[in-house]
Amino acid sequence: MLSLGVRTLHLRRARYLGLAKVYFQHVLTAALNLSWIAEWLSGETIASTRRSPSARLVSHAA
Repeated sequence: MLSLGVRTLHLRRARYLGLAKVYFQHVLTAALNLSWIAEWLSGETIASTRRSPSARLVSHAA
């Protein structure tokens, strides 16, 4: 969820000029962080990392 916000919404840098708009973006970023922490604390399983086709072939051959 967090990487989605960083990649698609470009949350690493403030997008707007003006204190109120930057504050709003900070609040949204904090909400994403809190939702991620809540998922982590609840013990939800995170999707496993994808494996390349060649890595899958090697694991099936062994």
